[in-house]
Amino acid sequence: MLPYASLAHALADVVVTSAWFLSFGDERQLDPASSIRELEGMAAVLGQLSVGQLAELSDVIRELAAQETSPERRAFLSSFLGELGIKQPAG
Repeated sequence: MLPYASLAHALADVVVTSAWFLSFGDERQLDPASSIRELEGMAAVLGQLSVGQLAELSDVIRELAAQETSPERRAFLSSFLGELGIKQPAG
């Protein structure tokens, strides 16, 4: 999807791609406990975003999901914030 529309788009893609790898990576390559810790850390940082920042992130992730060609990754993007326990702003 390069080039990205904004820095926010690029960073959101990096965060989601990292979370995808941590969630679905091969257990022979990733320690499951370490993956969970990293995802929890990601959730902690994202959970501190302001309402406006969270709304922007949510909008960007929706855009990424709409452009995604893989059904599995599209579903992951659509549920990403909720799976991290972050309440998504209405929109």
